[in-house]
Amino acid sequence: MGSETEIELKFLFAPDDLAVLEQSSLIASSLAEAEHQRLKAIYFDTPEGKLWKQGIGLRIRDCARRDGVQRIQTLKCQLSSDLERGEWESPLTGDTPDLTLFDQTPLADFFAKPKIGDSLTAIFTVAVERRSFLLHNEGATIEVALDIGQIIAGSQSSSVHELELELKAGEPAGLLDLARKFQAHLPLSYSPVSKAEHGHMLALGRWALPPKSTNPRLTEDMSATAAFQSIARACLHDYTLSLIALEGPDPIEAVHKGRVALRRLRAAFSLFKPLLADETFPRLANEVRWIARRFGEARDRDVLQTGLFNPAAEAGKIPGSHLLAELMEQARIADYFALAKDIRTARARSFLLDFSLWIEQGAWQHHASQQAAENGASLENFVRPALRERRRKIVRRGRTLVKLTPEARHRLRIAAKKLRYMADFFLDVPSIARNRPSYKIMLEALEKLQASLGELHDQDFKTAFLEAEWPKLSGHDAALFAAGRLSAEGCDDEEMLLNEALEAHATLVKTKVL
Repeated sequence: MGSETEIELKFLFAPDDLAVLEQSSLIASSLAEAEHQRLKAIYFDTPEGKLWKQGIGLRIRDCARRDGVQRIQTLKCQLSSDLERGEWESPLTGDTPDLTLFDQTPLADFFAKPKIGDSLTAIFTVAVERRSFLLHNEGATIEVALDIGQIIAGSQSSSVHELELELKAGEPAGLLDLARKFQAHLPLSYSPVSKAEHGHMLALGRWALPPKSTNPRLTEDMSATAAFQSIARACLHDYTLSLIALEGPDPIEAVHKGRVALRRLRAAFSLFKPLLADETFPRLANEVRWIARRFGEARDRDVLQTGLFNPAAEAGKIPGSHLLAELMEQARIADYFALAKDIRTARARSFLLDFSLWIEQGAWQHHASQQAAENGASLENFVRPALRERRRKIVRRGRTLVKLTPEARHRLRIAAKKLRYMADFFLDVPSIARNRPSYKIMLEALEKLQASLGELHDQDFKTAFLEAEWPKLSGHDAALFAAGRLSAEGCDDEEMLLNEALEAHATLVKTKVL
């Protein structure tokens, strides 16, 4: 069985942009002479998806060329980098996986388990027309593959429009340089989501739906550098799936999940900031702030529309509330179109690739390694003191919670939210979450504190938002009247929410797990 480390980058493109790719001076001449293949791959897993959950892909692919059809069995597994995958290939004659071919791979024991080997079944099929050719760049040989086709899982199907760059010879630097050239001149968006994941999510009925937050794969023996990489990959992965879900059936929740992914990423930036010292980080952090602000603006409109304007219109007690709800809905939809335009700009697309490459290849890693060598710090010794100090500050600020100004309460809410995201990354790392039940109580207390203070903040935000909208409502007197009435309405539950915040703070004080 052939064994190698596969180094590749994958990009998505819109069907309408195919002609742009075909006519580009970067690839037009090579594409005209490209090798054409019809590829049909059947992916196998257990009914519970045990391979997928372990980052393993198993397929049997038929490759139709001019010289006939070749059948190949391929096993892939995720390595430490999003750019690299372990890959083992062998010719095959049968229709089902031959597990004896894995005997000489690191996954031999995994497939020897009866619950794995005896349970494998076909899950989905990938059928694409591929045009591929080789390019030489900076001493590297790179295969460029343009795939168009479908993924089919039962009665579900989803289109595939992808361009892949795979390093065949030479150093990765040549691949990365070519990827940046393609990114700068072609309408491509980098994606860490493989065809295998696409197919599995389709089979589960989850494709193009808002994603659940991915738990980073962290272990006790990891360095702080490796832990940050794992966390950042998970956040980038969730953000990418949220972009796909924006075009799905639930764009409102997709915006919410995209915002959460970016917030988790920014929390990771704050936690690991001592390690992230290079010239690129400030620019990337600024790009994350920009994208997060755009998602935040769209999310704020969603929340106000569903939680304030629509209920007021349905109640019908305030004159002009129906018109206000209609105008705000128009503004909300317009903001969605603006967000969709923003995330398709060259700036937003470049961020996806630049950030992914920075995670894997950034100069910050050299600084982080020096820091670790100087301090001799394990992941536990790096993370626990940082979390402990943040918890201490929240406990101290919260002791005067009743007397805090709205602005100070808002800052306390943000601090609780950041600590919750940070601590949640390490819930499954025993050396950090030493007493898991108590650690979960701490997380729940932080979430409750954040939620109650958040609802209190909504009143101030509502007023500021409506005041900013008033000039746009000029000429709609009834809507202006309704906006004024809604802005003046107080929070009926203020005392209850404050008590909930105090209870959460008291729980946090008692739960000393850091």
